[in-house]
Amino acid sequence: MAPTTGSEQILVNLGDEELEHDLGSLLYDVARSVQGGPRTIVVDVARLTTLTRRVVGLLLRLDATARSRRRRAVLRHPSTAVERALIASRLDRMLWVETAG
Repeated sequence: MAPTTGSEQILVNLGDEELEHDLGSLLYDVARSVQGGPRTIVVDVARLTTLTRRVVGLLLRLDATARSRRRRAVLRHPSTAVERALIASRLDRMLWVETAG
């Protein structure tokens, strides 16, 4: 589940199966990768079926990591259920969300 680093962005694929792994190492890898490099942390949540407390915590920490380094975190392709949960919890106001359409 290591992030993929490009010249302008870091891509993190986050699905239900990735949540079974150590998220601390993911946060560490992202923080290391973004130093002096990519401007955007892209979190692809297309394979995520539900928004749990653990997911919310991870997303907020990724966003805080990005902000502390003057970067931007973007959630890409949330499912309808995840998008509804983001709206209901008002997290869509805090996090940058890109939908498929």
